[in-house]
Amino acid sequence: FRGKHGQRQRHVVENGRLARIVAAMQRLPGDEVFKFREPGGAVRDLRSNHLNAYIKQALGEPWNARTFRTWGGTLLCAGALARAARHSPATEERTPHGARLRHAAVAGAVRETAARLGNTVAACRRSYIHPGVLDAFANGRVVSAVLSRPEDLIAARAGLDRSERALLALLRGERAAHAD
Repeated sequence: FRGKHGQRQRHVVENGRLARIVAAMQRLPGDEVFKFREPGGAVRDLRSNHLNAYIKQALGEPWNARTFRTWGGTLLCAGALARAARHSPATEERTPHGARLRHAAVAGAVRETAARLGNTVAACRRSYIHPGVLDAFANGRVVSAVLSRPEDLIAARAGLDRSERALLALLRGERAAHAD
């Protein structure tokens, strides 16, 4: 499908529930992948204003689709940085070598996140990764739990995933460190 700015997107849907929903949308008439049937029966292409209206109705202010995209991007990047730190403990060294490794780890994590979000590296870093995650990594702190598959977040459950709780703890810790 075509995503933001007309960029072609290709994603494999492994979650059975999500795959059934996408397949049902594809069976509806029209060229777009994401669409819905209105109460009167008309098929409409799903646009950001529809999604944002639904989110606002379900959750209230200040939530919108971008909030979820930023949360997802931040969660993906935090996990990539935690994996990088585990694979290369030298990223914590306060040496030029450690600095190069940290820079390379951040660049790789942002590239990975941008690829998962289907966006450019610059836009991803600027708009979809909370800077506190990058600051924490620069200070030798990473999340304690990593999301194994982002698709797992759509499972019917209440509350936050372990990885989401770890991310909140990291961001709160980073905010407290800067408040001192």
